[in-house]
Amino acid sequence: NPGSWLKNDDILMLTLSPGINIFYFFSPRLSLNASATNNLNYYKYFGAGSEGSLFNNNNFNVRINFTLY
Repeated sequence: NPGSWLKNDDILMLTLSPGINIFYFFSPRLSLNASATNNLNYYKYFGAGSEGSLFNNNNFNVRINFTLY
């Protein structure tokens, strides 16, 4: 019987997180870093009448670095 080992409080969680990270150097002392990520999360609880849920989360970060000598 497939799935007979599952309990009602078991959960299936799948995550996919594609992203990009860019570095740009204006000079040896000044640089820029930008990154973006899209997180896709799927949750499925194995309880009576439970359906799966899909969540999406986006992140974007920018950082400027300046080095003092």
